[in-house]
Amino acid sequence: MLRAFFIVAVVSLMCSSLNAQQRFLFSSYGFYTNTSKISNNFSFTQFPYEEHTYTFDNIIGFGIDIRRKFVDENFTLGISTEYFSLTKSHYENIYTSLKDGFSIIPIELSGYFNVPLNNQNLHWYVGGGMGLYLGKRNLTVNNTPSSSSMNTGFGIHVSSGVEYFFSEIFGVRSEVKFRDAQFESINTFSHSPAPPEFITGKYSSEVHVDGIMLTGGIVMKF
Repeated sequence: MLRAFFIVAVVSLMCSSLNAQQRFLFSSYGFYTNTSKISNNFSFTQFPYEEHTYTFDNIIGFGIDIRRKFVDENFTLGISTEYFSLTKSHYENIYTSLKDGFSIIPIELSGYFNVPLNNQNLHWYVGGGMGLYLGKRNLTVNNTPSSSSMNTGFGIHVSSGVEYFFSEIFGVRSEVKFRDAQFESINTFSHSPAPPEFITGKYSSEVHVDGIMLTGGIVMKF
């Protein structure tokens, strides 16, 4: 149902008729997210590590979005896609090592309300929406990578940002966003990378990206 809603929203965004010039905005940006976590759902009699939750801080990524203005430019509808990936090492002892992390491709649909300002070049907006998140956990034990396919999760987000246009076409944008992105991942080892403690099989976990996101990029009107 949500996938169908996303498809309808994207088609409506791209196929809506233009009553004026430069109703569309295209942006390319980089972003920083302060924190995220992976929560294990399996028993630690199966897995030779004591931590139930791993935190991952200081995540860097990039993305693009396209927005369309409506209702005398007071409301804007947009869709964005991004990519970010992070892996870090955990060394339990001299015999066993663990590398853990994740890769995520968010696809988010957002609505924005523009706040009136007495400056035609400066725009301030607040908004929110929902997201479809494609992701997987990247788990490696003793240099033996696990296998995991991309899984789908859903989440919501709220944001606020400013745009400044230094010409009729080009500008810059800065935004603060809080989102609750999550998905489940199942990782499988075909053979034991750390005998005798490690048991082969499927390991289920949940990935949560629920920190504060700061973005900065360029904007083009068309």
